[in-house]
Amino acid sequence: MSFTACIDRALKAKKITGQKAKEVKERFDNLYAEYTKGGMSGPDAEVRASRQAIIIADAEVTYRTRGKMKDMELALNYQDGLRSFNGGKGQKFGIAAQSFIEKDARGSTGNYVARRDKYRGMFHAIMDEAIEKYSPKIAGIYRPVKGLENIIRELFGEDTKDMSAKAIAAAWTKATDTGVELWNHHGGALLRRLDWRVPQQQSRVKLAKIGEDAWVKDHMSWMDWSKVRRSDASLVPEADREKVLRDVYKTLKTDGKWKAPGTVGATATGNLLEASRFLVFKDAASWLAMHEKYGDGNVFEVMTGHLDERAHQLALLETFGRSPERMAEMLKAQAKNYAAVVDANHTGPAKNSVLDKTVEDLKHFDAMFDIITRKNTVGAENKVAHVMSGLRNVITANVLGSASLAAIPGDLMTSALARHAEGLPYIRALGTYLKLLNPLDHSTQRLARQAGLVDDAATTMAYASQRFSAINTYGPAWTKRLSDVTLRLSLLTPHTQAARWAHGLELMGFLHELRGTKFDDLPILGTFRKYGIDAQDWTEFSQLAPWEPQPGWSMLRPADLLDGKITPAKLRLHDKFMSMIVDEGKVAVPDATVGAAATLKGGAVPGTLRGELLASGAMFKNFPVTVCRMYSREAMIRATWQGRAAFVAALGIGFTMSGALAMQLGELANGREPIAMTRPDFWARAVLKGGALGVYGDFLFSNVNTFGRGLGEQLAGPLWTIMDDVKNLTIGNVQDALNDKQTHIGADALKLGAELAPGKSLWYARLAFERMVVEQIQRSVDPKAASKWQRRQTQQFQNSGNRYWWPPGHTSP
Repeated sequence: MSFTACIDRALKAKKITGQKAKEVKERFDNLYAEYTKGGMSGPDAEVRASRQAIIIADAEVTYRTRGKMKDMELALNYQDGLRSFNGGKGQKFGIAAQSFIEKDARGSTGNYVARRDKYRGMFHAIMDEAIEKYSPKIAGIYRPVKGLENIIRELFGEDTKDMSAKAIAAAWTKATDTGVELWNHHGGALLRRLDWRVPQQQSRVKLAKIGEDAWVKDHMSWMDWSKVRRSDASLVPEADREKVLRDVYKTLKTDGKWKAPGTVGATATGNLLEASRFLVFKDAASWLAMHEKYGDGNVFEVMTGHLDERAHQLALLETFGRSPERMAEMLKAQAKNYAAVVDANHTGPAKNSVLDKTVEDLKHFDAMFDIITRKNTVGAENKVAHVMSGLRNVITANVLGSASLAAIPGDLMTSALARHAEGLPYIRALGTYLKLLNPLDHSTQRLARQAGLVDDAATTMAYASQRFSAINTYGPAWTKRLSDVTLRLSLLTPHTQAARWAHGLELMGFLHELRGTKFDDLPILGTFRKYGIDAQDWTEFSQLAPWEPQPGWSMLRPADLLDGKITPAKLRLHDKFMSMIVDEGKVAVPDATVGAAATLKGGAVPGTLRGELLASGAMFKNFPVTVCRMYSREAMIRATWQGRAAFVAALGIGFTMSGALAMQLGELANGREPIAMTRPDFWARAVLKGGALGVYGDFLFSNVNTFGRGLGEQLAGPLWTIMDDVKNLTIGNVQDALNDKQTHIGADALKLGAELAPGKSLWYARLAFERMVVEQIQRSVDPKAASKWQRRQTQQFQNSGNRYWWPPGHTSP
């Protein structure tokens, strides 16, 4: 009996569905055609094709079974997380659902954000040598590229005699294989492909500019068609190759939003990862030719970008399964069901509906979920979003150059508070921070990467700016580079990385010191409970062999749990301890959060009027929202009201003192004497400055902020302030001329130019630039310059009681 006859018989006996019968037959036909074309006889081809079709069908059944079991496990995790969430008075099931996306101190469940960074750190540890060699140097101005092409050649089997390239190629293979292994452990189904070397990262701008026909023609000659396989494992027939490539082109150009005809519904995460491995280039020369013509970024950026994407997909899979949208709906349904039960069982006086509150909170969950699944992201093909993103990057370079004067005191204070809560020593951590801040101490920096801590500074463009905005840096490449270099030069990027690394390393070292301590006697017990770590977990983790990479360093490293054969038990233990290290690092050094971004922007789409208005208004406001959300929740988990009061008091005093220091540093950097600390308004402003409200505190004491802007302009955001300056320069001066009024073209042009001058806000160069360049030009183009400077000095003295040590308009102090 032929294979197709067997399938028809199984269909007739209702042992297989019609759709499945159609799929299996089509797979058999494709494989049969491939084998006969390769020279195999008809009977042999039928036997081999039928066996392969059966193997694939069995694998699909196994995959579906494993997937269903994984979904059941996730459903139970959702139930536990919703029920155990400590929302204080009243049940907060909607907020509990949000804690699966991002850490909430009141819940002990694992979350997407921590898992993403956990996997990124794991990949960075494997790729340590590549990151050390090719990460940005000299404040990001220089980005090494020598030897990158040899890595590609090594991956395609060429012997370049370049030992460094050979080692990095081996590390890359290990990293991608680790990703596949972890993927399959979490319920996915990916094969380790020996014929796939490296992904392509193609620029949508170049794709659109060169066009579909040229792209298809190029790739037709670059592909190794003996290894480009469809989802049923059959080779792509010659007659279908052009159509397949046209589908791939449309997919790449739209960043996956375009789907081939017949594709419906949400995309499974496994399909997204498999898509990155679909195109197989025939040799290194073909891949390099593709990258030269269509590529985005250098080879190092392609590699780290691919690993970051894999970490994102792994975190989605671990948290929301193979079909994230479907499992998110299940989580929401469970939250609403629990809320409805609470309402139904309520027999006391009338109260606000728990279900109504849950539904409202789940709207915020939806906005957060859309952010992590990138539902509303756009690419360079959206000209409006592309240009506006570029302008925001330029503004970032011009605004955050002095942010480190406030960030460093504030971060050192929050780090001390976090270490106090965890029982960590203070002084030693400061020493570690200074070592990591030293650009010449590569050994300590490599130690942090090898420990599994994320190296954002090496792999993320303008990483430090995302602390304040949570806006990924899109836009023209030169604008991203400008923002990145400025933030490195300001010390904000190296400080942020060093402070977070120091906390992670010290925490791992502290865990080593606690080996042999009984669970109930642990000084870090409160922190353990935040992450669901129990006595059995501690017993198993504390039995790890110490990691001693250098003399004087002894740590318990969660990555060592995954040595040898990976098991579900090891993965769960690794997730708890590594998530604790990741999330506690963000308590110590606050970061912009998904929750705050959802609060500020919701589901706004870039490139639309609403999206751009919200994006501008949200610039640099994520950080204060994050601080308020994070530390209020940290206070809530204290067991007694005395504990909560003590935490809030310590936080308030710390913020006030760090705010006072930041204010005085800012005054000196702006050419003014320190403000007398005996003034009553000084400490009120210090509270607001330290509490991350920054410039908004100025409006309580004057009608403008320290940048000379009104409250309305500040709320609208810096982008609209720039546009207002453009309007004054153009339309405003035209109107003045038509009305026979004096124009201010020179003064307005200078003001706008100074606003957009690259790096003009760097704290150690801003004052000299303003006094010796900008104000000297202003003197020649603005006849009222001197009177404006005098008014500024008078207003400063009236508002704050301090004078300028380097007065405006003077070329020297």
